[in-house]
Amino acid sequence: MRKRLLIWQMWRLLRPQYANSAIYNHAQGRSYTVPHIMEAGFLWTLYITRAISRERDKGTFALLAVTPDGALGAGLRMSSAIMHKLIDVTQYMGLAVWIVRFLVVGVWLGRTATFTTNLAEFCLLWGGAVIPIVALWVFHFYDIALAALLGMLFPALTRERTVTPAFAMVFHLFLTVLPVVLFAAGYSLSLVLTNRALPFLLLNGVNALVMIIVCEGTARVLWRRLVDTLDVAYPDAERIRLEGLG
Repeated sequence: MRKRLLIWQMWRLLRPQYANSAIYNHAQGRSYTVPHIMEAGFLWTLYITRAISRERDKGTFALLAVTPDGALGAGLRMSSAIMHKLIDVTQYMGLAVWIVRFLVVGVWLGRTATFTTNLAEFCLLWGGAVIPIVALWVFHFYDIALAALLGMLFPALTRERTVTPAFAMVFHLFLTVLPVVLFAAGYSLSLVLTNRALPFLLLNGVNALVMIIVCEGTARVLWRRLVDTLDVAYPDAERIRLEGLG
C-alpha cells in the first residue's frame, strides 16, 4: 500500500541520493540563516520557496531545468538539497516530535483506560494505540511532501519574491492543521458516542483512515497542480514519481 501513496513516494524522491548532481550541489552550496523556533516543515517550505524564487528571479532556474527530468526534477533536487542542508538544525526537532508522539499515545491510553476493568478489553485498547501511532507516522511523511510541493509550486505561480514565501507558509499552516483537527474531532466524537472498547477502536480506525485519505488527497491535488503549472508531460511526471529521478 505504501508504495502507492504519493506522500511515501515524495519521501523516497527527497532522500539524499543526488550528491553527484550539479543542481543538488548548487543548492547545498548556499548558506542559510535559520530561525530555531520553527517547525521543520515550515522551515523547509520557507527555504525551498526562497531558493527557487531566487533562481527564477535571476533567470537561472530555466538553465537548471535543462535536464532530462526538466523543471520538476530540478525542483525536487533543490528541495532535497535544502532539506538535508538544514538537517543539523532540524535534527533537534526530532526529540520534540517523539515527545509529542508519547504524549498523544499517553492521552489515548489514559483516557481509554477508564472504559473497562475487563483485562481482555483493556489489552485490546492498549493494542489499539497503534492507531494514533500510524496517524502520526502518516502525518510525518505528509509534512515532508507538503513542504516540497508548496516550495516548488508557489514560485511557479507568482513571481513576487517578497510575498511568495509568506503565501507558501500560510498554505502550509492551513494544510497541516486541517488533518490534525479532523483527527482530534473524530477522536472526541468517538468518546461521546461510546464507552466500549471495540466500537471505540472501530470508530478511530475509520478516523485514522479519513486522515490518511485527506493527507494523500491533498498531496495528489498539489502534485497535479504542480505538474500542470510546470507544463510537465503527464507520462514524464508519472515516470519520476514511480521510478525516481534519472
